[in-house]
Amino acid sequence: MNPIAKKNLRKTLLCLILMITFLLSSTLTAFAAAGDTISVKRYNRDTGKNESITVTEVDIYNNDTKINSDVPAVLIQNRTMVPVKVITDILDAKVSWNNTKKQATIVTDSDTIVLTIGRSTATVNGSSVSLPSGISTELLTYQGAGRTMIPFRFVSEQMGAEIVWNNTSKRVTVNPKVSSTDDWQDWTETYGIQVVIDAGHGGSDPGAVANDKQEKDINLEVAERVSQKLTKKGITVIMTRTEDEYIELVERAEIGTESKATIFVSLHCNSATTTSVTGIETYYYIDSTNAYDKDLATYIQEAVIEATGAKDRGVKSANFSVLRNSKIPAALVEMGFISNVNESDLLSSSSYQNKIATGVTNGIIDFLDAYDLR
Repeated sequence: MNPIAKKNLRKTLLCLILMITFLLSSTLTAFAAAGDTISVKRYNRDTGKNESITVTEVDIYNNDTKINSDVPAVLIQNRTMVPVKVITDILDAKVSWNNTKKQATIVTDSDTIVLTIGRSTATVNGSSVSLPSGISTELLTYQGAGRTMIPFRFVSEQMGAEIVWNNTSKRVTVNPKVSSTDDWQDWTETYGIQVVIDAGHGGSDPGAVANDKQEKDINLEVAERVSQKLTKKGITVIMTRTEDEYIELVERAEIGTESKATIFVSLHCNSATTTSVTGIETYYYIDSTNAYDKDLATYIQEAVIEATGAKDRGVKSANFSVLRNSKIPAALVEMGFISNVNESDLLSSSSYQNKIATGVTNGIIDFLDAYDLR
């Protein structure tokens, strides 16, 4: 091989090596996930220099939606630190940056929070407040992107949001503040009684699958029966879905509020690893601060048990998204266990579906009568 050809070959091989190296590094970066350790640069306010540190990556969720950021949320001193813009976007706040003072100022309708890089205190509505565990507001750089990182729980809770931490999956979820309002009781005067019936799951989300049955199909069939029965009683029904389609959980809950509905009822089938488990149970939001959420669940549970004769598993509370994000009375009915052979067959039968629908309808009517809404 002549010298020119050898030189060109070396260049080609070098290019290939560089390309493979780049692809491998990109692949490793792309697959970084919650719980993985990553290297970042932390700004030292005293020296004015960046220092390399190793941190654990954390996933951020706004209710059920994952939030992505060029600088990911990370754990520092066992505290979740998040880019300030992530929090302000989730909680609909404004943020401004003072480069001279190295300060981020967050402003909402009712609060002003000032955080300073390298400082373990913040100013909240003019008062100095210590950050938890002596954590400091940080300026971190990751893969060339620099962001002001602030303690997630501290700032979110100052702004009235609920924070849920899952240490196993290294996942933090923020549930923005839901206004407590009793306007729903007055809406009937203008909009009439409107009931949202939510057929759980749908589309790409089949729900529980067992005994050759999919939960999403049963949920919709019962929901349609409830809709027909309520309509015959002169009540307007709003279905979150009328076909096999996927709808986000938060969107389902918002349908009730946006339409000025009176109540929200979500229908589901249960499942358990122990296939002998049977029965019906109804849920209300675990942190509900009013009586009507539990009352709605109770009226429905009692009426469905009476109509079906099923095992009564009682009224329970939970942190389900459709309950948590509903601003009107909301209940979620687990109509039976699809994982149990006999109950699965019942849930698929027209006669039993009609019994469940009758019970749900009667429970809704009982609730409306109890609150003098009819």
